[in-house]
Order: sequence, then structure tokens, then C-alpha cells
Amino acid sequence: MADVFFWISAFLGTYQLLVRMKLNDGKLPSNKFVLIFSRFIRLWPLYTFTLLFFWRFIPLLGGEGPLFFEYENMNECSEHWVWHMTFLNNLIPWGQTDNCMNWTWYLACDMQFFILLPFLAESYY
Repeated sequence: MADVFFWISAFLGTYQLLVRMKLNDGKLPSNKFVLIFSRFIRLWPLYTFTLLFFWRFIPLLGGEGPLFFEYENMNECSEHWVWHMTFLNNLIPWGQTDNCMNWTWYLACDMQFFILLPFLAESYY
């Protein structure tokens, strides 16, 4: 099911860039790195807050429920938090299970695909 969301985001991102390039005489509306950096700046603060919230605050507050044991086992965040902050948590640690917010692999994949998007859209145009 995730591949459908990857396809939709790639289609919409490429379509938007191609329309902007057509209006801008075949050039990207801004520098490729500005596009990537602006997306990084939009995602990073909320992602950082979410990591700190699930890693530090929820285990302090305590709780109960069928999935609370997952929050008690978030001690691997102290080892792998840097890979989450650089959106590389789907690649590193290689060959190991990362139990620090393991549901965020999709966001890392989506960010890595977005990094390729301006280059591929420009070469397609």
C-alpha cells in the first residue's frame, strides 16, 4: 500500500515542477537545493518534536494500554536518533532493527525520493 502513496507523491511533485518549469522557460523556479532545503525545514521541526515526545516524554508520564510496551522499549533512540534527524533511518543501521519510532521509515523514504525529484524532473523536461 505504501508504494501507492510513493507513486502519488512522485506524480504530484513531478507534475507541479513540470508546470512551473513550463512557465519559467524550462528552468526550475528556484535552485534545486533551495527546493530540497525548504522541504527539509518544513518537516524537520515537527519530526524533531515527535521524536523527543515519543522518546523522552511518554515514558516519563507512564501509561497503560495494549501498545504502551513499545514506548518503554524506546531506549534505542539514544543510539539511532541522529539517523532519524538526517532522514536516513530506513538505511542506517544496516542489517539491524531500529526500534526507535520504526514507523517513520516512510518519511525517510519520501524525503530521499524528494531529493531526487528536481534532478529527475529537470532531466525529463
